Amino acid sequence: MSRAVTVDRGWLLLADISGYSAYLADVELEHSADIVADLLGVIADQVTPLFHVAKFEGDALFADTVGEVEADAMFATLEAAYSAFCSRSRTIEIASSCPCRACKGVRGLDLKLILHCGQFARHEVAGSQELIGSEVVLAHRLLKNSVTAETGLRGYAFFTDAAATQLGLDPAAIGMITHDEHYPDLGAVSGHILDLAAWWSENQERHPVFVTPEQATETYAMETSLSPATIWEYTTVASKLSLWLNTDRAEPVNPHGIVGVGSTVHCVKGKVVWENEILDWKPFHYYSARAVDRLFGERIFTQEITPIGDNRWRVEMRFRPVGGTRQRVLLATFGFIQRRELRAAGERFRVLVEKLESASA
Repeated sequence: MSRAVTVDRGWLLLADISGYSAYLADVELEHSADIVADLLGVIADQVTPLFHVAKFEGDALFADTVGEVEADAMFATLEAAYSAFCSRSRTIEIASSCPCRACKGVRGLDLKLILHCGQFARHEVAGSQELIGSEVVLAHRLLKNSVTAETGLRGYAFFTDAAATQLGLDPAAIGMITHDEHYPDLGAVSGHILDLAAWWSENQERHPVFVTPEQATETYAMETSLSPATIWEYTTVASKLSLWLNTDRAEPVNPHGIVGVGSTVHCVKGKVVWENEILDWKPFHYYSARAVDRLFGERIFTQEITPIGDNRWRVEMRFRPVGGTRQRVLLATFGFIQRRELRAAGERFRVLVEKLESASA
């Protein structure tokens, strides 16, 4: 017996492994099924908790969420999903000792992501919940598209106009490609393509910036049950930073329209002014930035999130001064002021995390 239908407005995400049909035709079925399940699993790990995984559909994952979502959090989630897919694919291909065609042919696979925003209903039947509605049909129809044929792209995210508008995006500033699809029953569907394969390639070629524990002169750490995605959002999205940095102003500047390498945050607290510029960006794992303080000069810092077991994570912020002799003298004389402020910020962040943990529990 069916229950009442619940109608929501929110986000629909489909993560589909491209090239799967051709892959299946040339490999051993038992290994290919395990590999695809593994790849979908690492994608699911990255899209939750921002999204709820509604179901796995063969070589695709279908997820949803309701309510407002920050554009920066959405992009970080999609980037993290694609990065996890590429990293795991490369590991399977290179590290596996299995000589079968399924393990060696994983390079032929890629990932496309479809993001749509609209109204949908939840219909529960026999204990199983299904998402229904015309927007759900549209999102699934977009899996069969002409993007690769027209652009040559295989690893990408397609944002419908509805999704781009809801996120407040400027697609041209981000470097997205405008693209239209046409369906006999749905008509024209307009949207914008983000080239994730190019983003991944640039990330791999860029020299990493990473402050190791051995290099750090100061380290601030805490443990939490919050997911890496939630930690990332509250430590990188400007509107969330203001909840614990205690600044008078925190003004983000994103040259490419979204947070990433090259983005800066200009912070003001009374007469104290500093600026952070992102130098390295690995969503949900670590990011590194250059912090420039008008009094104490330049430092490089890395925030790293690592698993410690039992669904808990360690968050470390590590600092390394790079300003030379004058900076060392200033830090030796007045560095206690900066350390006091950093400890206070760390304590405010700890209190915020505890509140978030209580709310999620």
